[in-house]
Amino acid sequence: MSAFLSPLPGPRFLDELVVSFTIDITDYRCPLSLTVIGHPEARPNESPAAVEAALGHLAAGLGLAHGSLRMPARPALIYKRPGWTLDYGHPAYDLLLPEPGSEWGITARATGGCIVVVTLDSLLPGAPAREHYQRALRTRRYYAGYCPQANP
Repeated sequence: MSAFLSPLPGPRFLDELVVSFTIDITDYRCPLSLTVIGHPEARPNESPAAVEAALGHLAAGLGLAHGSLRMPARPALIYKRPGWTLDYGHPAYDLLLPEPGSEWGITARATGGCIVVVTLDSLLPGAPAREHYQRALRTRRYYAGYCPQANP
């Protein structure tokens, strides 16, 4: 894990995140694994501004660009049995991704990484990744980039 100087979110915030996956074949020349990360509606004890700031710090730790699909971000995608993680720069924690499915994993390994989109709009658990992705592109309230695999 690498050191990063912003106030990176810890495990409590990471546990609240909604993460969804798909294979993107429409916007690129080859299929790419797409990971959309966001937060559900702020809880009564959370301010939307604080949630947005934490998402921004997470995105900065990954090296993502605001409102752009800047490529590449920093090598952050890691495969460790039994699954995938994103090293977002926190000195003690990685973001453990839920099981993305075999097609996503095969594509990520074949292309050497994945597109990561951190959206600032509230996400609904269970909604398709493509829906979240398209909404983020419409509102331009997102950070994104291609995160190469750190341990190919």
